[in-house]
Amino acid sequence: MAFENGSDSHLGPPNPVLAITAATQAILNAEPKEIHDIRTGTFAVGTNNQYFTNLDFVNGMLRDQSMYTWYPLLLTFQDERFTLDQCCALVHRFDYAYSNYLRYSGLQEMGAFAEAITKYLPTATSREEAVEAVKAFLGYLNRLAAWSFHYFPWSIGKHLTYETPEGSKCGVGRPIAPREDRRRSEDSPDLGVAGHPCHRLLGNQGKSRTLQRHSDGYPIHRRSRPRCCQWRIHVRMGPFGQYITNSC
Repeated sequence: MAFENGSDSHLGPPNPVLAITAATQAILNAEPKEIHDIRTGTFAVGTNNQYFTNLDFVNGMLRDQSMYTWYPLLLTFQDERFTLDQCCALVHRFDYAYSNYLRYSGLQEMGAFAEAITKYLPTATSREEAVEAVKAFLGYLNRLAAWSFHYFPWSIGKHLTYETPEGSKCGVGRPIAPREDRRRSEDSPDLGVAGHPCHRLLGNQGKSRTLQRHSDGYPIHRRSRPRCCQWRIHVRMGPFGQYITNSC
């Protein structure tokens, strides 16, 4: 993949930020072709004539690469206790296992960007320039991870439930206590956030957003009727993403 941004090749690796930013803009509202090919089996990787394992690996590793690898790396680049040389060494140490495997699994554009950004960062002329490059790549990864999460076949979990004397149910642990900022719709039954056996809430705190429950675990439009329950919760946005409502 070529990165054309006016940089002279003899001066060092070209700056891939413009290409990464353009690729991110292209997938803001359209599913990336590579994600589509992985989830439909068009990209043929997998054992025993199936591709679910590859789909599962891609979804999990892409989440970890963005949320638990490059976001901490961004904080490291912003932390002046670390030199740029130390930050760049950490990039190579922590990213390669993800980007190399995911490239093999179908995310070849991401793999090319990861290689380009890894080569470019040691040549950045300032910390600010390096931080902006990391931000660009992290934004691209976050968008890929969002599409992968959205189309993952979460309903498969219905076939892998806990068996109890009362039958199959999702929740066997302690329920999550309700908070004041989780509101029910006015026409919904008084189920209570903590009292419902299907309830799951994952994420962190930040900007509020309202989502409804959905039996397949997907956030759906607030005017749609969910399959399971009719109450709504306030979901918050933060640096790692958003709260996700997941139910059986």
